[in-house]
Amino acid sequence: MKPKESSVAIIVALISLCGVLGAAIINNWDKLFPPPPTTYAPPTDAPSTENPPQNEMNEPTSTCSGAEAGGYCWYFGGENQSCSDVCSSHEGYNEATRTYAGSDGSAGNCKKVITALTIVQDDFFETTQGGLGCFAIQTTSGNFYGYWDEQPTTADATSLTPGRRRICACQE
Repeated sequence: MKPKESSVAIIVALISLCGVLGAAIINNWDKLFPPPPTTYAPPTDAPSTENPPQNEMNEPTSTCSGAEAGGYCWYFGGENQSCSDVCSSHEGYNEATRTYAGSDGSAGNCKKVITALTIVQDDFFETTQGGLGCFAIQTTSGNFYGYWDEQPTTADATSLTPGRRRICACQE
């Protein structure tokens, strides 16, 4: 072999060697440079060993045993029961009965409360029934008609017509 031909052969061999070594490094990268060990957080139900800083406020816990909608606690009253009666065992009447879902609120808010209480509706109507606010009447299907009363909503309103059930905001 001539000197020029031998140097070309050496260069080709070196390039091949570099290719083989490069491929080997790429295929074994995870073995040469393993990822850092994963740390696991303790389970969320484990009691905390740290006290929160004094300046941090804990989230308030809800005492509502009814349904929450619009930031208020709602209950589905019994037949022809006033909201004063419904709320007597829930720390009293809340004006949101009138201001959110009643005459000073909106039919849309009344629908939101009915949905939050999981009352199954066949239909929804706007009406003038004498200050009942948001209420429902059971149908023959077992579901309810939802109603929003435009008349000024009061805590003590009831109806002599059978089947009316008021939807009331209470303090708790």
